[in-house]
Amino acid sequence: MTCYDKLVQKYGPDASKYSETQMLQFNDNLDKCVAVCADDHIKLIPEIKKRFAKSL
Repeated sequence: MTCYDKLVQKYGPDASKYSETQMLQFNDNLDKCVAVCADDHIKLIPEIKKRFAKSL
């Protein structure tokens, strides 16, 4: 997941070393990023359905 990778690069790979503030920021940013990613993938469903129906 790209957004997770970017956050790990920003905050570091070891979550046990994050301060409480950093952990809250990490989780907040991850929630936002995952929501955007999910929305982007949901937008792809109509085209996927068309291609699937076409191949039947």
